[in-house]
This record gives sequence, structure tokens and C-alpha cells, in this order.
Amino acid sequence: MKFQLIRLKNLVIIAMVLFSSFAFSENQQGNLKKIINSEKRFLANLSGAWERSLDMQTWTPVNIPCSEKYDGKIIYKRAVKIPQGMTDNYTWQIYFLGIDHQIEIYWNEQFIGRYVGALTPFTVRIPEKAVRNDINEIRFVLLPAEGRIKQIRNQTLNSKQSFTGLIRDLILVGTPQSWISDIKTIYKIKNDIIDLKVDVSITSSEIKNLVKRLNLTDSLNIKTKDKILLSLQADLKKKNGEIVATTNSKQLTIESDRTAIESLSLGITNAILWTPDNPELYDLQIKIKRNDLVIDDLTTSIGFRSIVASTSGENSKLLINGETLKIKGVSYIEDFLGSGQTLTEYQIKQDIELIKKLGANVIRAKYNPPDPLFVKYCDIYGLLLMVELPLYEVPAAVTNLDEVKIHMQNLAKQYITNYSNSPSVFAWGIGAGVDEDDKHYNSYCESLLKLFSKESDKLKYKIVPHNCENVYSEGFDFIGYHDLRKNIDLSIINSEFVRLKSLIGNKPLFMAYGSEIQINNHNGYSDPLSLEYQAYNILNSYKIVEKNNGVGSVLNSFNDYLQNKPSMTTDNPDKYVNTSGLVDRKRNERLSFATMQALFNNEKEPLLNAGSFAFGVPVIYLVLGIILAIVLVLLTNRFRRFREYMFRSLLRPYNFYADIRDQRIISSMQTILLGVIISFTVGIYLSSILHFFKNSEVLEYLLMIIVPSNSLKETLFELIWMPELSLFIIALISLILAFLTGWLIRMIAILTQVRVFWSDCITISIWAALPTVLLLPISFVLMRLLIMSPGSSWFFLFLYFVTAIWTILRLLKSISVVFDTRTSRVYTIGGIIFALFLLIPLGYLHIKYSFFDFWTYYSNIFLN
Repeated sequence: MKFQLIRLKNLVIIAMVLFSSFAFSENQQGNLKKIINSEKRFLANLSGAWERSLDMQTWTPVNIPCSEKYDGKIIYKRAVKIPQGMTDNYTWQIYFLGIDHQIEIYWNEQFIGRYVGALTPFTVRIPEKAVRNDINEIRFVLLPAEGRIKQIRNQTLNSKQSFTGLIRDLILVGTPQSWISDIKTIYKIKNDIIDLKVDVSITSSEIKNLVKRLNLTDSLNIKTKDKILLSLQADLKKKNGEIVATTNSKQLTIESDRTAIESLSLGITNAILWTPDNPELYDLQIKIKRNDLVIDDLTTSIGFRSIVASTSGENSKLLINGETLKIKGVSYIEDFLGSGQTLTEYQIKQDIELIKKLGANVIRAKYNPPDPLFVKYCDIYGLLLMVELPLYEVPAAVTNLDEVKIHMQNLAKQYITNYSNSPSVFAWGIGAGVDEDDKHYNSYCESLLKLFSKESDKLKYKIVPHNCENVYSEGFDFIGYHDLRKNIDLSIINSEFVRLKSLIGNKPLFMAYGSEIQINNHNGYSDPLSLEYQAYNILNSYKIVEKNNGVGSVLNSFNDYLQNKPSMTTDNPDKYVNTSGLVDRKRNERLSFATMQALFNNEKEPLLNAGSFAFGVPVIYLVLGIILAIVLVLLTNRFRRFREYMFRSLLRPYNFYADIRDQRIISSMQTILLGVIISFTVGIYLSSILHFFKNSEVLEYLLMIIVPSNSLKETLFELIWMPELSLFIIALISLILAFLTGWLIRMIAILTQVRVFWSDCITISIWAALPTVLLLPISFVLMRLLIMSPGSSWFFLFLYFVTAIWTILRLLKSISVVFDTRTSRVYTIGGIIFALFLLIPLGYLHIKYSFFDFWTYYSNIFLN
């Protein structure tokens, strides 16, 4: 058996090596050149068959790239065969298109380093001494985000599912020992002339290997062979190969293990500018030469265009090449049914073509930086990109923590390095939905604005939430507005948009909007969960922006996607799917797609069915409420002593509890019946409030910050949408709580050696909650009252809070009477116990989930 296992393992390794050798074939180089366009580099796709483990003991086959939901350490390995003679001729690097979140890299068991990817592309160089001529083993240890970084990614409404693993492709790159490691372009457009400056980073490894490879014998072939004289040249070409501009060769001397930055300048006349309607691209080819021999080359596509924010005149606007740019945008979230965040080139191209068909001209890359292939297709198809830092709807205090600020600054540098040359990327997003009325967020914004302004000439923006008293707009080129509460009263949205325009002065303002739908809901736009309402919301939100001279709008979102947390507001079969998309996860178009397409292209809008939807009231509230009322009236009228107890308990509680202390018998059956009435009154009351707010982001956010468990939230959301069941469960919990309180009183009696019977403890517990029956007449019509006057919800919540406090005070009073001790002493001890019961869980939530910071955010943004 052991022999068979060893043999099987050897077969797996042989198969992986054969596959690796196949990946090195020249036929595969063409596709990889879309990402790394070079004639002198060796490119090998490392995607395909790998092995996966969680403990370094048990290994299973896996196909890379892939998106994994596992929130822990994952280990991948594979063998790669580098043909004889190639080791010394190349410097080896691995180019990652996107991993999440951190990665430890081992090559032949040698630790190379730990890197933070966070879905940004990056390159890791493999030391020459670690590379073998034969079989090499690569091992990656993927580590998920932790601490505050994990918190800001996951602890927001509608946050995207956080995947772990090698999410995008990775490429093994063999470069000459002196290679072009980075190209940065800066240009100015003056009339018909473009002044292009190119900063080229040239990096070297062991120069002596390059000297040996080139067989150099001239004067620079010094004994140490640690430096070499090279020349640098740049050519700008049209896509048909015609050279538009070129530079003279620029000589440089480079030593081993150094990086030199050289600047080249080109002048271009009569260049065709890049626009969404005519995305003209040029190839910028950089070559490193030794005499006439090309050592390394790298070609990148660039386009020339000017986008500025015009703040002169009455209406501020965005200009592209001097013409008005109206943002017709969609938010794009990397997600596809069956593959998660791992998209193939075909799927990326399909999405780009669908967005172009829609008539959009702007894509907002939301939750993570875009795939380099996605950016290239945006360049080709003429789609502008807004690339933003992943900071959404978090407390301002969190944004200014060093851990968060440094992480965002590092991401910003990676964004600039990877996306600056792309003509489609025109703006950097600093944050979205953060509380503006806080100096901590202003400090965060200042640090990021300073970095982006220093290293890039692209525009900067942020998106502010509803009802901000102030907006810190200094340094931003334009501002976005988004109502996190998804208010269905569009007149409120219109008023807020107008108010924000006056608040930010002459800054251009756009709006982000959208709504989730209930799958297969065709009730007409009178139902806020219907497909028709999604289209209706798009239609009217778009018109609000147009009417108030906004610079455009961005729809949330182009496609459905997996969420990190269950959603409460839609009651879909899969609560982890966000259904705000114009298309679903299979890319099937919805009615809203046709509506958005008509608006973007100035076509006739589709007719929308209004329907006759009305919020329903569960019949059980009324029926059960009437039954409880009848039972209470019968008990009061039929049993004189019960009626006396009720009045004595409410009006003369001391005498009532003295009777319990003095063993004056109160019917246990009547007490239990009263407990049932009280419990079901609480059940109807709370179930009505919860069911009324089932579509509310206000309630969903509150539950998000106090219930950390996703499975528990999912159960709660199910119950909120099932009022009949939630009513009985709340009633049962209330009754159990009454008995637990009685048991606690009994334990106190035993410990203090006070003679109080079990039945008396139950009587004290239940009769203390007698004020709750005052809510009974309200409870069975509460749902109707809330529908007629939603603003009255605060009054009814306050009423329940007062009743609860009254009950607690009565309970403490009864204990002081029955145990014959001072009331002040009982109140003090009871207050301490109550505070501990409240503060211990809240303290845990704050330590682990920053509860008080998020509560402040909740109060300012959702409750304000």
C-alpha cells in the first residue's frame, strides 16, 4: 500500500513537470504578450494544475487560478522544469496579476519573501542561486487579511465576498540580466503638439552573466565584469507599425544589482487623441541595446487625452480634450457564477462588450483594482475607468489609524505604478460613504491626496453619504453622492443633491444610485423590490442628475455579485447574492438594462408597469391580538382577585409584593396565563416592528454591528420575513426569560437564606412585566399604524423602551420588598448587574469589531 502511494505521488509530480514543460512552449507566448509585450523575454503561464493543502500534510489537486471562500491559510505548490542552459541566460521573476491578500513565496524551499497583493499586480524576482537547471518546486502560502484591514473589507453593507487564493493568472518571466522594470509616461498637449516624457527604470542582476552571454571583449569588459555600457531607445508607433516618433540612443552604464532611471523625450505632431468614441492607441516600445544587439524590449500601449474638471462659470463640468464629458457609468464588481472572482479573458471581454452595448462611457472599478486585461480592453474599447481604494462605509476614526492609512498609501502607490500609463484610467477614488463630519477622515484624505497629486496627474474624487453637514472637498477634482439608505422617496434625493451642489461650491457632482431586486418579482414599480421598480428608480435618479446639472451618474451595479454577508432587504433564496445588477451572475439582461441603455443612448424609454402593490399586514397579528384581549378581559371580569391583583400591582406595588412575601396566595394558573399574554404581546409588538423594517438598511446595519455571526444573521433575516414564526419565537423567548429571571431570584434567595418559594419567584418575575399589557391594544394594529405613518416608528420604539425600563424597575422593587432590604441597595446592585450584562458583550464587540466606532457611524449616517 505504501509503495502504491509513493508511486502515485511520483506520477503526479511527473504529470506536473510535463504540464510545466508544455507551459514553456512557444505557442503559448502569444496570449501572454497581451499582458507583457516583449520579444526578448521568456514567458510561461503558471496557471493550471497545482496541489493544495491547509496543513502541509494532506495535498489535493487544484486548478489555478481560482477563488476560494476559505478564510485561512492556504498552501499551493507545483514543480516547474527549466530547460538546461536557460538558468544562466535569464533572470527569473514571477508576475502576479492578482492575489488576495498576502503571500509567502518559497522557491526550492528557500524563502523569497512576503508580499501584500490585495489584487494589485506585482512582480517578485527569484534569486539566481535559488534556480536550478532541472526541476524547481514553487510553494506559495496565501494568507487572508487580518485586523483592521479585514474589518474595513468585510464589515460594511453589501461588501463583496472576500476570496482567498491565486485569484488571477500568474506568469513566470525570464528577462535578460539587464531589463526594463518600469515605464512611466507623462505628457502635455499644446495645440497639435504632444510633449511626451518617458521615465524608464532599468534593473540589473548579475552583469557578469550578461557579459559572458554576449561574449564581450571590449574595454568595458573589466576583470570584475560587474558593469556594462548599454544604450536606451524609444519608438512611438501606430498600431499598424508606422513609427510616429523616435529618440536618439541614450547611453548608460549599469552595475550589477542596481536600478537606474533614465528619461527620454519625444515630440509628436498631429497625434489623434484618445476618446471614448475613438480610442486611438499607440505602441510605445522601449529597447535596451548593446551596439545593434537588442538585449531587452518592452512595449506598452498609450493614448493621448486630456481630462480636467472645469470649475469656471455657473455649471462645473468635466472636459475631455476640451469637450464636455457626461459620466454615463456603471459600477463593476469582479464576479461570475461558478468561478467567483476568477474571470477568464473571454468573460472579461464579454463584460466589456456588454457595457459598451449598454452605452456607458465610464466604469467604476468597485471593491478591488481591475485585472490588467480588463484595463487593456477598456483602453481598446474606449471605456473610462474610475479606480478607487477599497474604503467603503466605515467609521472616520478607523480611516486615520496607521494600519489602515499605511495600507491605503501602499495600495495607492501600486495603483499609480500599474495603471498610470493607461488612457482609460482617468480618476482615483479616495473613499466612499465615510462620515464627512469628522477630522480623522479629513486627515486620511489629505495624506492620500498628497500622494496621488505628487505621483499622478489623474483626477481625484470621493463619494459622500446622505445628509452630511459638511464636505471636505479641498484637493478633490469632483465629488460623488450616494444615499446608503436607498430612500424610495426620490424627492428627498433630489433635495439632497441640490443641497450638496451648494455645499461643495464649484466642484462637479455626480450621483451613484441603484436598488436590489427580488428575483422574479414583477409586481410593478409600486413594489420597491420588483424589477420594474429597479428600472423606475434608474429612470428617475438619472433625471434628477440631468435636471440639476450634475456631471453624470454611476449605477450600482452592472452585475450581481456574491456578498460577504447575508442580505436582509430582498428575501431572495440565496441571501448572499446582491441583486442590484443590470445583469445577473450569468449575464442575463434585466428590464433595467434596457432602461439604462435607452437613457445612455437618448432612445425611447421602455414603458413600465406600475402595478397595484400594497404593504400587507399579517392577519395573525389582528387575530391573535383580539384573542389575547378577550382572554385578558375574561380573566379581569371573571376573577375578582385577579382584577384586584392587577390594580394593586400597578398602583400599589409595595403592598402587592408584600402579599407575596407574606405568602398570601396568588393563583399560579392565572399567573401563567398572564405570562403567556405578556409574552405574546411582546411577540406581536416586536415582530410588527421588525417585519415593517424588513426592507430597511437601517435595521440591517444595526444587526450587522451587533450580530457578528453570518449564520445567526441569516436565521434572523429568515424570521423577520416570516412574521407568524417570529411572533411565536419572540413570545417563547420572552416566556423563557421570565422563568430564567424567576430561577435567578430563587438562586439569590438560597444564597441569602431568605425563604422564598419557587412559585413566588415566578410570580414576581411575571407580574413585574405587567405594564407590558398596556401595549396589547397597540400591538395588533401597530403594523397598520407604521404603514400609515412610518415616522411614528420612533415613538413606538420609545414606548417599548419605557415599558422595558419600567419592568426592570418593578422587578428590582419587588426583590427589595420580598427580601426585606433597602430599595436603594437593590437598585444599585441591580444597576451594576445590568451594566455588566450590557457592557461585557459590547466590550467584546468593540475589542473584536470596533462596535462603538461603528455605532457612531450608524448614528451619524443611518439615524441622522
